Amino acid sequence: MDSAEFWLPPGVKWCRLNRGSSTFLYRSALVSTSSVVDKICSGKFNLGAIGTCRSPTRDMMDTLAKEIGWTQYRVQKWFWRSRNHKKPSLLTKFKETSWRFLAYSCLVGCGMWGTVKEPFFWDQSLCFYGYPSTPPSNAVLSYWAFQLAFYSSLLVSQFSDIRRKDFYQMCVHHIVTIALLMFAYTVNMFQIGVLIALVHDFSDVPLELAKLLHYASYEGLAQASFVVFSIVFVLTRLIVYPFWLIWSAYIDIPLIGGLYPAFYMFITFLLILQVLHIYWFKLIMTMVFQLLRNKELTGDTRSDSELSDCTVSTTDHQSATNGANSKKTS
Repeated sequence: MDSAEFWLPPGVKWCRLNRGSSTFLYRSALVSTSSVVDKICSGKFNLGAIGTCRSPTRDMMDTLAKEIGWTQYRVQKWFWRSRNHKKPSLLTKFKETSWRFLAYSCLVGCGMWGTVKEPFFWDQSLCFYGYPSTPPSNAVLSYWAFQLAFYSSLLVSQFSDIRRKDFYQMCVHHIVTIALLMFAYTVNMFQIGVLIALVHDFSDVPLELAKLLHYASYEGLAQASFVVFSIVFVLTRLIVYPFWLIWSAYIDIPLIGGLYPAFYMFITFLLILQVLHIYWFKLIMTMVFQLLRNKELTGDTRSDSELSDCTVSTTDHQSATNGANSKKTS
């Protein structure tokens, strides 16, 4: 798997790659470890979310109610309160979102500082100019290292955060993103790698800001920020990413020397991310329609998918109440 025939264009040898100092890889590992430790110390990890049990079935609650002499509704309400006790508080959500908002804002700022002055930022075909001997700038290498560190820490914390409906999609996203960043390092294609990472970060800033404003009860500002997020998401992930970056990789990389196995792997990873973008766009449009219909954001459609399992429905409440009343009258 490490042969030049697999990873590099035809005629390119490993000795011709100029990737700069390898200390940037060690720097990324150090920053990634520091990020995980910082999340633990700041309460970013919600360890109580691990192993939370779901609501028991109706038959189980019937049996339990008979054993302890409670009504079914009382048993169900007890489980519901027990589950809500394990839910993260509003302050915990605010702290978690604040951390992500600060992280994405810093990444976008560093990314723009490191790439906007580079020619390949404006003309993506220049990402491969002088390949493979042209080394990336120190700013590009630093931004690549921070991106690898950030997404590595996100992948680790994904398993201890509150599980959402798109948990598996997010895991795939983080794994593919890390694979793309490592691919960029392996074959010395840092320029296209950092552009892909930068495009993905733009829309996350207004998204996290909208959540912060929602938690702070500034609903008008939260709705405005969500609209900005929706527009930026469409522009960056559904227009710029496929029609500029994927297209440039698909057209310009073969011009270096021809097709090779790692090229198909690279394009496959890019397309996987695009499929995820389309999936998330569907969720975004659901929330946009909710906003237009209800004039308010009813919540993140990805959030707390398990809570519905422990929610006491109106029908169950009414049936339990009726059953208790009938026993009293009899």
